[in-house]
Amino acid sequence: LNIKNFSFSPTIEENEFLDHLRHRKTFFSMTSRELKSNTFDFYELYNSHKVLAKKIVIESPELMIAENLKKARVEGKIPTMPNTLVKEMPFYMNINQLEVHKADIVYNERAKKGSGTGTVYFTDSDVIIENITNDTTLMSRNTPAVIRAHTQFMNQGSLSMIMTMPLLEDTFSCEYQGVLGSMDAEVINEMIIPNANLGLKKGEVRRISFNAEIEKGVATGEMLAKYRSFKVEVYSQNKKRKTILGSFFSNILIPTNNKKRKGTIYYEATAADSFMKIIWGGIRSGLKDTLLPGFVVNKV
Repeated sequence: LNIKNFSFSPTIEENEFLDHLRHRKTFFSMTSRELKSNTFDFYELYNSHKVLAKKIVIESPELMIAENLKKARVEGKIPTMPNTLVKEMPFYMNINQLEVHKADIVYNERAKKGSGTGTVYFTDSDVIIENITNDTTLMSRNTPAVIRAHTQFMNQGSLSMIMTMPLLEDTFSCEYQGVLGSMDAEVINEMIIPNANLGLKKGEVRRISFNAEIEKGVATGEMLAKYRSFKVEVYSQNKKRKTILGSFFSNILIPTNNKKRKGTIYYEATAADSFMKIIWGGIRSGLKDTLLPGFVVNKV
């Protein structure tokens, strides 16, 4: 199997997709230089309608995912989760390993309140996914799909992450943990506070580790951060001027060099949340609780 230069995308661009569709839908596009496999079983595909491969490799894919949280989904419409997708496949599938090389992934989120867009992106991502199957004898909570990834987070911090996901459960569940290396505090603004009247203007995140699980739509876990020299600026409602008093009290409440600051990961998903939204909602909650002073956390 060898497919060169393939792409998948809606017929309209991202901004038009998010602006003009009446209801909320998740924008998804993908391009890749090559998809290949030396072990893809064409005989089983043709004769038994089974998708079998020991290993599939995807080279240099670019994924774009975006959502407009200001819009509601169609009533009764629930986003498809990985477990539902695999469980409802009308054919047998068993892929031992999927390797992804040098992937770039961007997730844009227009917040429900405010006018900004939160952006998270990963570059030079190498990913290995094992045990992609709807075979009930191979997939269970004890033998889930396993995802291992190493990537550059926001073009700055080196991120290593592992996730386990049982793909035949009735409800979506997973466990994930990871370690993020050093990055500038200003980059955090793109991720957690694009619409708030405050900003992290100075400092360095030296290391962040996290450990979480998702069960029945709730992400819970812990995050531990090491950082130094943080400085917060608070702005007026129109964001045209800095409020000296707000900035002063915010910075009093942030230790400038706390080697072990622990935060809580907690996010309750709604029925409208996509897979990416639930994962990012948990991580974002931990970043807020760990890095921001308590009295401003609810503002972002």
